[in-house]
Amino acid sequence: MALSPLEVQFGQEARSYALVSCFVLLALWGLVRIAKQLSISVSPSSPPKGQLGSWAAYTIGTIGALNVLLVSAPWLVASNLAMAAIVRRSGPKRTELIRNWTLTQAIILLTWLPGLVAIYLAAHEDPLRSFRWLPPITFEHVWSVISAVYLFRASDIITFELLPTFVPGFGAAVVALAVLGAWRLKANPTLLSVIGFAVIAMPITILVVSTFYAILVPRYLIWSTGPFFVLAGIGAAALPRRLFPLAATALAIGGMVNLAPYYRYETKPRWDLAAAYLAANVQPGESVVTNDHMTQYVLGAYGDRYHLDRKILNTVSNTSDAVTQYAQEECVWVVYGRTGQGIIDTEETYLQKWFALGAPASKTRFGQHVVVLRFEPTGRARAPQTGTNNLSGKN
Repeated sequence: MALSPLEVQFGQEARSYALVSCFVLLALWGLVRIAKQLSISVSPSSPPKGQLGSWAAYTIGTIGALNVLLVSAPWLVASNLAMAAIVRRSGPKRTELIRNWTLTQAIILLTWLPGLVAIYLAAHEDPLRSFRWLPPITFEHVWSVISAVYLFRASDIITFELLPTFVPGFGAAVVALAVLGAWRLKANPTLLSVIGFAVIAMPITILVVSTFYAILVPRYLIWSTGPFFVLAGIGAAALPRRLFPLAATALAIGGMVNLAPYYRYETKPRWDLAAAYLAANVQPGESVVTNDHMTQYVLGAYGDRYHLDRKILNTVSNTSDAVTQYAQEECVWVVYGRTGQGIIDTEETYLQKWFALGAPASKTRFGQHVVVLRFEPTGRARAPQTGTNNLSGKN
């Protein structure tokens, strides 16, 4: 799991996805221990050694996941289905098991639902409306998501395009181990149900919801990868002893070789480079025009470290009207770039409108997603400087 490019990418992000994955793994650990302790009394008044810790792990993990990110809600459904499988095979301990489960569910709901209701009441529109920036469901998009989540492929965080891999088939080998792990657990259908429900809960939920709203992106599936890697680990442990050292070595080396190129890929738009370039070249009285408000915001945020004046940054919604206005300027810098995964005009469409000012004096690209054009009056063109020394390296 630590060698998956997706896990590394979101482990480096100051966002909630890796934390939710951690909470779900904690809850799953508790649930698995509960399933394995069916032969032990589950009375909350005198719990056997380790039993209270199992219930606490499940409860704390589930509360944490639900309150950190709403997309983890399917885990609650999956864990209840898993508990139904546990109860079904619990024999004489069924009543006490149900009592404990009812108590934990009450605690979980009491610590989650009030906040959920408050968010819903405070919302000014359909909460799912915010997902409408997502791309439509196509075969190519589905394959890129599956490859990034389960097949150890790095992908562009903006366009979801798959990046080259050095070890073709490595992800398929891990999937094969997960299938072997599921087969190994067929002798213990209760544990197979517990882990299996955790693996399939999020993909099935995404599939159902996507029939109404397209919400298929890699990070929404990330908490399902933990249980998936648990199955892969069980599969690896099921290998014959003489093969295990070889398999473990192959997984470690293959995973590291497969992950290494990730650190050279451009995984974020290079707004840092664009900001440094503009700060070094824009003169007083000149204008900088961005393609949308988020571009202006992000460029300004990065520009602060290079002392780029935010007051000269402008956003133009109607390019046709703006061309006449900026034709009178001494120099106009036009910036096009992506700040997220929303649907925006293509680079060619947006920049073509500005060619009414004439041929650009310069066109400078920063990575895949950011480009800066400079338009100047005839005869006054000047060669731009390279800016600061911070114009190379991975963001």
